[in-house]
Amino acid sequence: MGSVWPLPQQFPVRLVLLSDWRVDRHTSRDDDPKKEPHQEQLPSLAAAVVWRTWREACRRLCWGLDDGRCGPWSRWVEVLFGPDPISSRRGPPATTCSECPGGHPALHIGTARLTPGLQNVLLSGPEPFRHLLVLRKRIAQRTRIHRESGAESVHHLELGRPGAVLESPCRLTLRSRPSREIASALLIASTQLADRLDDSCDSPGVQCRLWVPNADGQRAVEFLESYAEPPTEIPIPEGHPPGTDGDSSLQPDTIATGLSVDEREFVLLLEKECWKRWISQRACALAAESTFRSTSLGWHPNFPTFGQLERLRSRLTLWHSDRQNHFLLEEFSPQRGQPGANQARHRVLREKLEALLRDKRTVWQWLGASRWPLLDESDRDLVRTSLWADAVRTVLAACIDAHKDAMYEPLGIT
Repeated sequence: MGSVWPLPQQFPVRLVLLSDWRVDRHTSRDDDPKKEPHQEQLPSLAAAVVWRTWREACRRLCWGLDDGRCGPWSRWVEVLFGPDPISSRRGPPATTCSECPGGHPALHIGTARLTPGLQNVLLSGPEPFRHLLVLRKRIAQRTRIHRESGAESVHHLELGRPGAVLESPCRLTLRSRPSREIASALLIASTQLADRLDDSCDSPGVQCRLWVPNADGQRAVEFLESYAEPPTEIPIPEGHPPGTDGDSSLQPDTIATGLSVDEREFVLLLEKECWKRWISQRACALAAESTFRSTSLGWHPNFPTFGQLERLRSRLTLWHSDRQNHFLLEEFSPQRGQPGANQARHRVLREKLEALLRDKRTVWQWLGASRWPLLDESDRDLVRTSLWADAVRTVLAACIDAHKDAMYEPLGIT
Protein backbone atom coordinates (compact mmCIF):
# COMPACT_ATOMS: atom_id res chain seq x y z
CA MET A 1 0.00 0.00 0.00
CA GLY A 2 1.37 3.41 -1.00
CA SER A 3 2.03 6.33 1.28
CA VAL A 4 -0.82 8.70 2.09
CA TRP A 5 -0.46 12.47 1.81
CA PRO A 6 -2.05 14.46 3.28
CA LEU A 7 -3.86 12.48 5.96
CA PRO A 8 -7.48 11.65 5.10
CA GLN A 9 -10.41 12.74 7.21
CA GLN A 10 -10.45 9.37 9.00
CA PHE A 11 -7.28 7.44 9.72
CA PRO A 12 -5.88 5.15 12.43
CA VAL A 13 -2.88 5.70 14.68
CA ARG A 14 -1.04 2.71 16.11
CA LEU A 15 1.18 2.28 19.13
CA VAL A 16 3.25 -0.58 20.49
CA LEU A 17 3.46 -0.70 24.28
CA LEU A 18 6.89 -2.02 25.24
CA SER A 19 6.29 -2.41 29.00
CA ASP A 20 3.39 -3.14 31.36
CA TRP A 21 0.49 -0.72 30.85
CA ARG A 22 -2.69 -0.08 32.75
CA VAL A 23 -5.81 -1.50 31.12
CA ASP A 24 -8.82 0.79 30.70
CA ARG A 25 -12.01 -0.84 31.98
CA HIS A 26 -14.16 2.31 32.10
CA THR A 27 -15.32 2.41 28.46
CA SER A 28 -18.54 0.43 28.43
CA ARG A 29 -20.95 -0.15 25.55
CA ASP A 30 -23.14 2.63 26.94
CA ASP A 31 -20.27 5.10 26.45
CA ASP A 32 -19.39 3.67 23.06
CA PRO A 33 -22.48 2.53 21.06
CA LYS A 34 -20.35 1.09 18.25
CA LYS A 35 -18.30 -1.07 20.58
CA GLU A 36 -18.76 -4.74 19.71
CA PRO A 37 -19.65 -7.17 22.53
CA HIS A 38 -16.50 -9.24 21.95
CA GLN A 39 -14.31 -6.17 22.44
CA GLU A 40 -15.16 -6.16 26.15
CA GLN A 41 -13.06 -9.33 26.47
CA LEU A 42 -9.94 -7.59 25.16
CA PRO A 43 -7.85 -4.91 26.91
CA SER A 44 -7.91 -1.30 25.76
CA LEU A 45 -6.17 2.00 26.49
CA ALA A 46 -8.08 5.18 27.27
CA ALA A 47 -8.30 7.74 24.46
CA ALA A 48 -7.13 10.44 26.87
CA VAL A 49 -3.79 8.66 27.31
CA VAL A 50 -3.19 8.56 23.56
CA TRP A 51 -4.28 12.20 23.29
CA ARG A 52 -1.87 13.39 26.01
CA THR A 53 1.00 11.34 24.59
CA TRP A 54 0.57 12.63 21.06
CA ARG A 55 -0.09 16.19 22.21
CA GLU A 56 3.09 16.29 24.28
CA ALA A 57 5.14 15.00 21.33
CA CYS A 58 3.59 17.58 18.98
CA ARG A 59 4.16 20.34 21.55
CA ARG A 60 7.84 19.54 21.74
CA LEU A 61 8.13 19.50 17.95
CA CYS A 62 6.42 22.87 17.58
CA TRP A 63 8.42 24.33 20.47
CA GLY A 64 11.59 23.47 18.59
CA LEU A 65 10.26 24.88 15.32
CA ASP A 66 9.51 28.15 17.15
CA ASP A 67 13.04 28.29 18.61
CA GLY A 68 11.85 27.77 22.17
CA ARG A 69 8.98 30.24 22.37
CA CYS A 70 5.22 30.31 21.93
CA GLY A 71 5.03 31.23 18.27
CA PRO A 72 2.92 30.42 15.20
CA TRP A 73 3.92 26.75 15.15
CA SER A 74 3.03 26.30 18.81
CA ARG A 75 -0.49 27.58 18.20
CA TRP A 76 -1.07 24.59 15.95
CA VAL A 77 -0.89 22.37 19.03
CA GLU A 78 -4.01 24.11 20.33
CA VAL A 79 -5.64 23.84 16.89
CA LEU A 80 -5.06 20.10 16.63
CA PHE A 81 -5.43 18.94 20.23
CA GLY A 82 -7.12 21.79 22.07
CA PRO A 83 -5.87 23.31 25.35
CA ASP A 84 -4.32 21.03 27.94
CA PRO A 85 -5.41 22.01 31.46
CA ILE A 86 -2.79 19.75 33.02
CA SER A 87 0.32 20.39 30.96
CA SER A 88 3.33 18.17 31.34
CA ARG A 89 5.80 19.38 33.95
CA ARG A 90 8.74 17.99 32.02
CA GLY A 91 10.82 20.02 29.60
CA PRO A 92 9.95 23.53 28.37
CA PRO A 93 6.79 25.30 29.59
CA ALA A 94 3.44 24.59 27.99
CA THR A 95 2.48 26.51 24.83
CA THR A 96 -0.51 28.37 26.25
CA CYS A 97 -1.02 32.02 25.46
CA SER A 98 -3.89 34.46 24.97
CA GLU A 99 -3.57 34.32 21.17
CA CYS A 100 -4.12 30.58 20.89
CA PRO A 101 -7.51 29.69 19.37
CA GLY A 102 -10.15 27.99 21.46
CA GLY A 103 -13.14 25.83 20.61
CA HIS A 104 -13.17 22.23 19.51
CA PRO A 105 -9.88 20.58 18.52
CA ALA A 106 -9.32 19.59 14.91
CA LEU A 107 -8.14 16.08 15.83
CA HIS A 108 -10.45 13.63 17.57
CA ILE A 109 -8.94 10.42 18.97
CA GLY A 110 -10.79 7.27 19.97
CA THR A 111 -10.06 4.54 22.49
CA ALA A 112 -7.03 2.44 21.58
CA ARG A 113 -7.79 -1.25 21.19
CA LEU A 114 -5.96 -4.23 19.80
CA THR A 115 -5.58 -3.99 16.05
CA PRO A 116 -8.26 -5.69 13.93
CA GLY A 117 -5.75 -8.32 12.85
CA LEU A 118 -4.93 -9.24 16.46
CA GLN A 119 -8.60 -9.25 17.40
CA ASN A 120 -9.41 -11.70 14.62
CA VAL A 121 -6.54 -14.00 15.59
CA LEU A 122 -7.28 -13.95 19.32
CA LEU A 123 -11.06 -14.23 19.12
CA SER A 124 -10.90 -17.11 16.63
CA GLY A 125 -8.16 -18.88 18.61
CA PRO A 126 -8.34 -20.91 21.85
CA GLU A 127 -9.48 -19.11 24.99
CA PRO A 128 -6.29 -19.69 27.07
CA PHE A 129 -4.40 -17.25 24.86
CA ARG A 130 -6.87 -14.45 25.67
CA HIS A 131 -6.30 -14.99 29.38
CA LEU A 132 -2.64 -14.04 28.90
CA LEU A 133 -3.45 -10.56 27.61
CA VAL A 134 -3.91 -9.08 31.09
CA LEU A 135 -1.68 -9.52 34.14
CA ARG A 136 -3.33 -8.96 37.52
CA LYS A 137 -1.04 -7.45 40.12
CA ARG A 138 -1.95 -7.46 43.80
CA ILE A 139 -1.13 -4.20 45.57
CA ALA A 140 -1.28 -3.90 49.37
CA GLN A 141 -1.29 -0.42 50.83
CA ARG A 142 -0.77 0.32 54.53
CA THR A 143 -1.45 3.86 55.69
CA ARG A 144 -1.25 5.19 59.24
CA ILE A 145 -4.89 4.22 59.83
CA HIS A 146 -4.25 0.72 58.53
CA ARG A 147 -1.18 0.31 60.73
CA GLU A 148 -3.13 1.31 63.81
CA SER A 149 -5.96 -1.10 63.02
CA GLY A 150 -3.64 -3.89 61.89
CA ALA A 151 -5.36 -4.13 58.50
CA GLU A 152 -4.29 -3.23 55.01
CA SER A 153 -5.96 -1.97 51.86
CA VAL A 154 -5.64 -4.50 49.03
CA HIS A 155 -6.61 -3.91 45.43
CA HIS A 156 -5.74 -5.57 42.15
CA LEU A 157 -4.29 -3.70 39.20
CA GLU A 158 -4.89 -4.94 35.67
CA LEU A 159 -1.82 -4.56 33.48
CA GLY A 160 -1.62 -5.26 29.77
CA ARG A 161 1.13 -7.53 28.50
CA PRO A 162 4.14 -5.79 26.93
CA GLY A 163 4.36 -5.93 23.15
CA ALA A 164 0.67 -5.29 22.53
CA VAL A 165 -0.14 -3.42 19.31
CA LEU A 166 -3.09 -1.05 19.71
CA GLU A 167 -4.96 1.02 17.17
CA SER A 168 -6.91 4.20 17.84
CA PRO A 169 -9.34 5.69 15.27
CA CYS A 170 -8.79 9.38 14.48
CA ARG A 171 -10.70 12.06 12.61
CA LEU A 172 -9.20 15.28 11.25
CA THR A 173 -11.80 18.02 10.70
CA LEU A 174 -9.73 20.53 8.72
CA ARG A 175 -11.13 20.92 5.19
CA SER A 176 -8.71 23.09 3.21
CA ARG A 177 -5.74 21.29 1.68
CA PRO A 178 -3.05 23.74 2.95
CA SER A 179 -4.31 23.34 6.52
CA ARG A 180 -4.50 19.55 6.16
CA GLU A 181 -0.94 19.42 4.83
CA ILE A 182 0.39 21.44 7.77
CA ALA A 183 -1.58 19.34 10.24
CA SER A 184 -0.47 16.10 8.56
CA ALA A 185 3.18 17.13 8.65
CA LEU A 186 3.03 18.01 12.35
CA LEU A 187 1.10 14.89 13.32
CA ILE A 188 3.26 12.47 11.34
CA ALA A 189 6.60 14.02 12.34
CA SER A 190 5.67 14.29 16.02
CA THR A 191 5.02 10.56 16.32
CA GLN A 192 8.80 10.04 16.21
CA LEU A 193 9.10 11.99 19.47
CA ALA A 194 6.58 9.87 21.39
CA ASP A 195 8.59 7.28 23.32
CA ARG A 196 6.59 7.08 26.60
CA LEU A 197 2.94 7.31 27.53
CA ASP A 198 2.23 10.74 28.96
CA ASP A 199 0.04 9.47 31.77
CA SER A 200 1.69 9.88 35.15
CA CYS A 201 -1.32 8.58 37.08
CA ASP A 202 -2.28 5.40 35.22
CA SER A 203 0.79 4.22 33.34
CA PRO A 204 3.94 5.97 34.56
CA GLY A 205 7.02 5.39 32.45
CA VAL A 206 5.42 3.03 29.93
CA GLN A 207 7.66 2.89 26.87
CA CYS A 208 5.87 2.99 23.54
CA ARG A 209 6.21 3.59 19.81
CA LEU A 210 3.63 5.69 17.98
CA TRP A 211 3.08 5.90 14.23
CA VAL A 212 0.44 6.49 11.55
CA PRO A 213 0.19 3.49 9.20
CA ASN A 214 1.04 4.17 5.55
CA ALA A 215 1.97 7.79 6.30
CA ASP A 216 4.73 9.46 4.29
CA GLY A 217 7.15 10.40 7.06
CA GLN A 218 9.87 11.64 4.72
CA ARG A 219 7.47 13.98 2.96
CA ALA A 220 6.26 15.33 6.31
CA VAL A 221 9.81 16.25 7.31
CA GLU A 222 10.54 17.81 3.91
CA PHE A 223 7.29 19.78 4.11
CA LEU A 224 8.25 21.29 7.48
CA GLU A 225 11.75 22.09 6.23
CA SER A 226 10.32 23.89 3.18
CA TYR A 227 8.72 26.56 5.35
CA ALA A 228 11.17 29.45 5.61
CA GLU A 229 8.58 31.30 7.66
CA PRO A 230 5.93 29.58 9.77
CA PRO A 231 2.28 29.88 8.70
CA THR A 232 0.56 33.00 9.96
CA GLU A 233 -3.06 32.04 9.32
CA ILE A 234 -4.46 29.65 11.88
CA PRO A 235 -7.53 27.73 10.68
CA ILE A 236 -10.60 27.27 12.84
CA PRO A 237 -11.58 23.63 13.28
CA GLU A 238 -15.10 22.70 12.33
CA GLY A 239 -15.83 21.10 15.68
CA HIS A 240 -17.11 17.61 16.34
CA PRO A 241 -18.60 15.85 13.34
CA PRO A 242 -22.28 14.91 13.68
CA GLY A 243 -22.86 11.82 15.76
CA THR A 244 -19.36 11.69 17.29
CA ASP A 245 -18.11 12.51 20.74
CA GLY A 246 -14.36 12.33 20.16
CA ASP A 247 -14.13 8.79 21.55
CA SER A 248 -13.96 5.33 20.08
CA SER A 249 -17.04 5.72 17.83
CA LEU A 250 -14.64 7.14 15.22
CA GLN A 251 -13.65 4.39 12.81
CA PRO A 252 -10.87 4.39 10.20
CA ASP A 253 -11.86 4.31 6.55
CA THR A 254 -9.90 1.16 5.81
CA ILE A 255 -8.58 -1.76 7.82
CA ALA A 256 -5.36 -3.38 6.74
CA THR A 257 -5.42 -7.12 6.19
CA GLY A 258 -2.76 -9.47 7.48
CA LEU A 259 -0.43 -8.94 10.42
CA SER A 260 2.47 -6.55 10.65
CA VAL A 261 5.86 -7.46 12.10
CA ASP A 262 4.92 -6.06 15.52
CA GLU A 263 1.64 -7.97 15.52
CA ARG A 264 3.38 -11.21 14.55
CA GLU A 265 5.87 -10.74 17.38
CA PHE A 266 3.03 -10.24 19.87
CA VAL A 267 1.20 -13.34 18.65
CA LEU A 268 4.40 -15.35 18.95
CA LEU A 269 4.94 -13.97 22.47
CA LEU A 270 1.48 -15.12 23.56
CA GLU A 271 2.04 -18.57 22.07
CA LYS A 272 5.33 -18.98 23.91
CA GLU A 273 3.90 -17.81 27.23
CA CYS A 274 0.98 -20.20 26.95
CA TRP A 275 3.21 -23.11 26.02
CA LYS A 276 5.53 -22.36 28.96
CA ARG A 277 2.59 -22.82 31.32
CA TRP A 278 1.60 -26.09 29.69
CA ILE A 279 5.21 -27.29 29.79
CA SER A 280 5.38 -26.65 33.53
CA GLN A 281 2.06 -28.38 34.24
CA ARG A 282 2.80 -31.42 32.11
CA ALA A 283 6.38 -31.74 33.39
CA CYS A 284 5.19 -31.92 37.00
CA ALA A 285 2.67 -34.62 36.09
CA LEU A 286 5.31 -36.68 34.26
CA ALA A 287 7.95 -36.32 36.96
CA ALA A 288 5.57 -37.62 39.63
CA GLU A 289 5.54 -41.04 37.92
CA SER A 290 8.43 -43.22 39.04
CA THR A 291 8.03 -45.43 35.96
CA PHE A 292 8.64 -42.44 33.71
CA ARG A 293 11.84 -41.54 35.57
CA SER A 294 13.15 -45.11 35.40
CA THR A 295 12.28 -45.89 31.76
CA SER A 296 12.96 -42.48 30.20
CA LEU A 297 15.91 -41.27 32.29
CA GLY A 298 17.26 -44.48 33.86
CA TRP A 299 16.76 -43.18 37.39
CA HIS A 300 16.16 -45.77 40.10
CA PRO A 301 15.75 -45.59 43.88
CA ASN A 302 18.87 -44.14 45.50
CA PHE A 303 20.44 -43.49 42.11
CA PRO A 304 21.43 -40.88 41.07
CA THR A 305 22.57 -39.75 44.47
CA PHE A 306 21.55 -36.54 46.22
CA GLY A 307 24.84 -34.92 45.31
CA GLN A 308 24.51 -35.83 41.63
CA LEU A 309 20.97 -34.48 41.51
CA GLU A 310 22.00 -31.17 43.03
CA ARG A 311 25.01 -30.87 40.72
CA LEU A 312 22.77 -31.61 37.75
CA ARG A 313 20.38 -28.89 38.92
CA SER A 314 23.18 -26.35 39.13
CA ARG A 315 24.39 -27.34 35.66
CA LEU A 316 20.88 -26.88 34.28
CA THR A 317 20.86 -23.23 35.34
CA LEU A 318 23.92 -22.65 33.13
CA TRP A 319 22.74 -24.77 30.18
CA HIS A 320 20.85 -22.87 27.46
CA SER A 321 21.37 -24.61 24.10
CA ASP A 322 22.45 -27.87 22.47
CA ARG A 323 25.95 -26.47 22.04
CA GLN A 324 26.41 -26.95 25.80
CA ASN A 325 25.23 -30.56 25.92
CA HIS A 326 28.64 -31.79 27.02
CA PHE A 327 28.26 -29.64 30.13
CA LEU A 328 25.31 -31.77 31.28
CA LEU A 329 26.74 -35.11 30.14
CA GLU A 330 29.93 -34.66 32.15
CA GLU A 331 27.99 -35.22 35.36
CA PHE A 332 27.28 -38.85 34.46
CA SER A 333 30.60 -39.77 32.87
CA PRO A 334 32.03 -43.00 34.36
CA GLN A 335 34.99 -42.26 36.62
CA ARG A 336 38.10 -44.36 37.19
CA GLY A 337 38.10 -46.32 40.38
CA GLN A 338 34.32 -46.69 40.48
CA PRO A 339 32.83 -50.15 41.01
CA GLY A 340 31.65 -51.88 37.87
CA ALA A 341 28.00 -51.62 38.85
CA ASN A 342 28.26 -47.84 39.31
CA GLN A 343 30.06 -47.44 36.00
CA ALA A 344 27.29 -49.38 34.26
CA ARG A 345 24.65 -47.17 35.92
CA HIS A 346 26.48 -44.02 34.90
CA ARG A 347 26.72 -45.32 31.37
CA VAL A 348 22.95 -45.89 31.23
CA LEU A 349 22.22 -42.44 32.68
CA ARG A 350 24.52 -40.81 30.19
CA GLU A 351 23.02 -42.69 27.23
CA LYS A 352 19.46 -41.75 28.27
CA LEU A 353 20.37 -38.11 28.74
CA GLU A 354 22.35 -38.03 25.51
CA ALA A 355 19.37 -39.46 23.61
CA LEU A 356 17.15 -36.74 25.07
CA LEU A 357 19.54 -33.98 24.04
CA ARG A 358 20.33 -35.43 20.62
CA ASP A 359 16.75 -35.82 19.34
CA LYS A 360 14.77 -32.62 19.91
CA ARG A 361 11.50 -34.40 19.24
CA THR A 362 11.84 -36.56 22.34
CA VAL A 363 10.89 -34.01 24.99
CA TRP A 364 7.87 -32.87 22.96
CA GLN A 365 6.72 -36.47 22.61
CA TRP A 366 6.97 -36.87 26.38
CA LEU A 367 4.93 -33.73 26.94
CA GLY A 368 2.35 -34.56 24.28
CA ALA A 369 2.83 -31.17 22.63
CA SER A 370 1.48 -32.34 19.28
CA ARG A 371 -2.02 -31.73 20.65
CA TRP A 372 -1.30 -28.25 22.01
CA PRO A 373 -3.05 -25.49 20.02
CA LEU A 374 -1.53 -22.34 18.55
CA LEU A 375 -2.93 -19.07 17.28
CA ASP A 376 -1.11 -19.68 14.00
CA GLU A 377 -0.39 -23.30 13.16
CA SER A 378 2.56 -22.26 11.00
CA ASP A 379 4.38 -21.18 14.19
CA ARG A 380 4.61 -24.72 15.59
CA ASP A 381 8.16 -25.44 14.46
CA LEU A 382 9.33 -21.99 15.51
CA VAL A 383 7.78 -22.27 18.98
CA ARG A 384 9.14 -25.77 19.53
CA THR A 385 12.62 -24.72 18.47
CA SER A 386 12.71 -21.61 20.66
CA LEU A 387 11.28 -23.40 23.73
CA TRP A 388 13.17 -26.69 23.40
CA ALA A 389 15.84 -25.80 25.96
CA ASP A 390 13.20 -24.50 28.39
CA ALA A 391 11.21 -27.70 28.00
CA VAL A 392 14.22 -29.94 28.68
CA ARG A 393 15.27 -27.80 31.65
CA THR A 394 11.75 -27.82 33.12
CA VAL A 395 11.30 -31.58 32.75
CA LEU A 396 14.67 -32.42 34.29
CA ALA A 397 14.17 -29.95 37.16
CA ALA A 398 10.75 -31.43 37.92
CA CYS A 399 12.23 -34.95 37.84
CA ILE A 400 14.99 -33.90 40.23
CA ASP A 401 12.44 -32.59 42.74
CA ALA A 402 10.20 -35.66 42.42
CA HIS A 403 13.13 -38.09 42.68
CA LYS A 404 14.49 -36.39 45.78
CA ASP A 405 11.04 -36.52 47.40
CA ALA A 406 10.87 -40.23 46.63
CA MET A 407 14.29 -40.75 48.23
CA TYR A 408 13.32 -38.76 51.31
CA GLU A 409 10.04 -40.59 51.82
CA PRO A 410 11.47 -43.83 53.32
CA LEU A 411 13.39 -41.68 55.79
CA GLY A 412 10.21 -40.00 56.99
CA ILE A 413 11.32 -36.61 55.71
CA THR A 414 8.79 -34.46 53.88
